[in-house]
Amino acid sequence: MKPNAKKLMMSTIICLSLSCTATAALADNSTTTTVPSTTKTTTAPKSTAAQRAERVEYLAKLKTYIDARLEIVKNCNSSINEAIDARSVAQEAAKTQQERKALREAFATAIETAKTIKAAALTALGEPPVKPTK
Repeated sequence: MKPNAKKLMMSTIICLSLSCTATAALADNSTTTTVPSTTKTTTAPKSTAAQRAERVEYLAKLKTYIDARLEIVKNCNSSINEAIDARSVAQEAAKTQQERKALREAFATAIETAKTIKAAALTALGEPPVKPTK
């Protein structure tokens, strides 16, 4: 895996883990007090082995998701680069204004097609896996 892809994957994992953690609430200067409820609903705590297993499964699914997403983006970028290369070659041969106009329209169509395929593939990929709760 390329170093940039590793950095992207790690930064995505870090961002996802940071966005899913609890944040500190801001205190205000109000004087109201709340009385704690006497009925508590408790759930049985998960064992650490089960938590580790869920975490490992989540990270594996997340890696698969990120790899698939990177592949989709890479394919779109390569399609766009191919269209750019084809346009460069065809521009040298296009002499008339009609030929240049047809070239611009073909290039725009190729870019739109690549973007549409990328959007459809990302939609088919779905949402990233949900981080397990503690």
